[in-house]
Amino acid sequence: MPAEAPPKPSPRLLVFTSLERAPRELMLSRFARLSRLAREQSVLFVLRDYELSARERLSLGRELSQVARGSEQLVGVADRADIALLLDADALHVPERGVDAPD
Repeated sequence: MPAEAPPKPSPRLLVFTSLERAPRELMLSRFARLSRLAREQSVLFVLRDYELSARERLSLGRELSQVARGSEQLVGVADRADIALLLDADALHVPERGVDAPD
């Protein structure tokens, strides 16, 4: 019987994207700095920005993934399981108004 993999550590900090609060380049550069300064796998960056189209969210998610994965951090997606799968996200955040059981 193969040995079980040890459980992944839980992130200590959750960081949500918000293009309403900061322009894309500034937000990503701040996230990159945080990602480098934090202990590995201690930060979960969550792609939120509900107002973006699916294509725009996927594009931002790819950039966010590069930032996070470059420093061994985690990536999550809010509300969109399809985008989470495409990004091979570590987490899916389902808001109260989110995915229904049949989905």
